[in-house]
Amino acid sequence: MGSFEPFLYGKYIILNRLAIGGMAEVFFAKSYGVRGFQRLLVIKRILPNLSKDEEFVEMFIDEAKISVELNHSNICQVTDLGKIDDNYFIAMEFVNGKDLRAILKKSYILQSDIPVDVVIFMIAEVLKGLDYAHKREDTITGQAFSVIHRDISPQNIMVSYQGDVKIVDFGIAKTESKLHRTQAGVLKGKFAYMSPEQAMGLELDPRTDIFSTAIILYELLAKERLFLGETDFQTLENIKNCSIPSILEKNSQVPPELEEILGKALAQKPEDRFQTAGDMQLALTKLLYAKFPDFQPDQVTQFLQRLFKDEIKAENQSLKAALDKISDEQIQKAESASALDQDNQHHQTILSTPAPKFGSLHSAHSAKVSMMHRLGLPGKMALMLAVAFSLYYIMKSMLIGAPPPEKPTPQQSAQTKTEVPAQSTFTISSMPSQADVWINGEKKGITPLEIILATQQFVDLEVIKQGYIPIKKEFQTDPSQSNITLQLEKIKPTLGILSINTDPEGVKVFIDNEDTGQNTPANINNLQLNQSYKLVLKKEGYRSITQNVLIEKPEQELSIELQKITATLKIHTVPQDVVIKLDDKNQNHLIEGLKLDQTYTVSVSKPGYTTVTKKVLVQNNYVELDIELKKEEIKMGSLSVSATPWAQVIVDGDVVGPSPILNHALQVGAHEVILRHPDFDDVKKSITIEEGQNSKIIIDLRAP
Repeated sequence: MGSFEPFLYGKYIILNRLAIGGMAEVFFAKSYGVRGFQRLLVIKRILPNLSKDEEFVEMFIDEAKISVELNHSNICQVTDLGKIDDNYFIAMEFVNGKDLRAILKKSYILQSDIPVDVVIFMIAEVLKGLDYAHKREDTITGQAFSVIHRDISPQNIMVSYQGDVKIVDFGIAKTESKLHRTQAGVLKGKFAYMSPEQAMGLELDPRTDIFSTAIILYELLAKERLFLGETDFQTLENIKNCSIPSILEKNSQVPPELEEILGKALAQKPEDRFQTAGDMQLALTKLLYAKFPDFQPDQVTQFLQRLFKDEIKAENQSLKAALDKISDEQIQKAESASALDQDNQHHQTILSTPAPKFGSLHSAHSAKVSMMHRLGLPGKMALMLAVAFSLYYIMKSMLIGAPPPEKPTPQQSAQTKTEVPAQSTFTISSMPSQADVWINGEKKGITPLEIILATQQFVDLEVIKQGYIPIKKEFQTDPSQSNITLQLEKIKPTLGILSINTDPEGVKVFIDNEDTGQNTPANINNLQLNQSYKLVLKKEGYRSITQNVLIEKPEQELSIELQKITATLKIHTVPQDVVIKLDDKNQNHLIEGLKLDQTYTVSVSKPGYTTVTKKVLVQNNYVELDIELKKEEIKMGSLSVSATPWAQVIVDGDVVGPSPILNHALQVGAHEVILRHPDFDDVKKSITIEEGQNSKIIIDLRAP
């Protein structure tokens, strides 16, 4: 969580920003309630530019109200929808774990397969949540919600470190879809996880979610993408064609029955698939306990905690550090805000209002509550004071027997009508100055401005200056607070420039899968601020780089070093203790840093074995080579030695013994023989042994 400083947000304390996208930003937060109640959660706040889009906001609110009705153990629970400072937000439960995309990525990096039984269990849990959502009905009207997720993908399925499986982003995904429903030809969602009917822009029903879930099931088992193409267009075409390679060829641990389930779930036509998510979930569960009778859900927990051992430790330390930064003052304010929220006097909570799309549930009481919300805090206080004063005078009359006030005479009424309310001079200033001042919709001048206003009145004040964000506020004309100073904030640019430098230079730049036509060093213009873009860098002979870049500043720089594409050669030998040479240089069994599309000479040797030499063309990043050495065939002959007088016989440096030597076995080939006697000089002889022949040395040392 780094250097992020916690800040107060209504009744929540924001601990860290987790992510920001094109629609919302996501925060890790903690809430404080009465009597020490505490809870960790996630806050998703709509970006300011979308908060001003009335159509989007209405749909966002509508869908959030549906989401809060989805109360299921396999769906991430939405607990609050509110509005603070014109920004709408959603509060939802915190799932302490990873999404399936992160699980796939980490297992790939560690070359650790996800156990088949764990995969089946996780997908069955997803299907439980989907089946519940597809069939959920309004508890009051009985009308079906007809909720379709439309964006089932690995990123939207969370698995906690305790093994809980949760679907996330129900409301947001569907809100986005509905917002763009009238735009012909526009597809929303992650292309690689769409169903064929979704890829073709047809009407959708719950069976589209079943197809998307089956894609994830396939990819978890195969550890490779099913439909992903080089372009979005190719991906959509792959989905429409719906050609499914056999999962048994990708993973030998998969039971054949699971391939049948996948084939049905990934059928091109919806009518050929499982008709409900519950049907597929039941098929998977039966298979799970038939093929893996000893499976326990705890195995998911154990797998994740092994896979993310280091991350869990680091995350716990970061959380502790963030919590330690929270001040007592922030906690007190959060608790007070929570108490005020209980009385509808703090941030506007919207979930208490019934969803408008599923029955007219508004009563006279809810209408009054809605009116109270519109009054705002000052209006509520004024109304409460008026009621209090009325009660005071009524009680006073009853207690002391005072007669009711007399009806005013016409003269008194005339005097009352001509009374002028008290007035006072107010000074309105802004930083910077020279801003237009509007009061109750009328322009009154520019700052600094002195103006006479009736006291104890509520007025609408608006201060406007070109290049700055307008300020609108309601204030009470209290003479004791006659000086009003407002700090204007500059309007932030909406577009930015991304400067990209690479080592080496001359790298092609792609933004959101489109070729920019530029090579590095490059300046990419007209990028939307606070928006994330997919950046791809490509250069022949180097590894391509793909990463998401969030444009946070009008001028942003990015420096990236590309890695040369190299290959690894793994040589398996029998026997293992051999000498390996690559282009006459000694190497180990694992040789890294090789160039692609280059031919190397590999030599493997060992005494007593026939040396093997091979030419290897490296065409892939990882090449394996199997070499088995064969023992050399040993051809034998023999040697006999006779010396006068006697002599010690030494052959190839080894002492054989005193002469005479008869039929001493030797390998075919040249050998050196030394005849040694203490009274004579050594005599050296070279002799060649032939296969099956007995070679002889007869010598008189006295006359050699």
